Amino acid sequence: VVESSIKGGFVRYEITPAAKQEYKDYALTFLMEYDSMAEAFARDNIRSNDTAVVNQIVSDYVNADAQFAMNIFMAMLPAYEKAPVLIESLPFPLRIIAADYTPVDESALKKYCRHGYTIRWISNSGHFPMVEQPEQFLAALRRMLAASK
Repeated sequence: VVESSIKGGFVRYEITPAAKQEYKDYALTFLMEYDSMAEAFARDNIRSNDTAVVNQIVSDYVNADAQFAMNIFMAMLPAYEKAPVLIESLPFPLRIIAADYTPVDESALKKYCRHGYTIRWISNSGHFPMVEQPEQFLAALRRMLAASK
């Protein structure tokens, strides 16, 4: 939906008017077909094989308030456009916890993170590392918090 010269990290997105309209059209369809699309989205972004974890995430998505979810989804579009400026203005190093299934373009981070960045990778996880791999996530979070003192 969003055209980008850099994939991952939500940095330097170039959003054309056509892509904006496609994003809005997708959101409207998602809202009208929320149950099926929410379930499909959740399942597509889970890497865990643990049935309880999968069922929890899918249930959370399907049972969420559809309008609230779409409001969040629509708020992401302007955030994508502002990402480079916001990241450049950080007065501290950026700390990222990322699942290893999603690429992060470190060349963009090197360009925009004036004070540097740190990535802690979570393995065997999709979009929901705090649910899919809670021990790894908590360990990464603790390491980052300790390093920032």
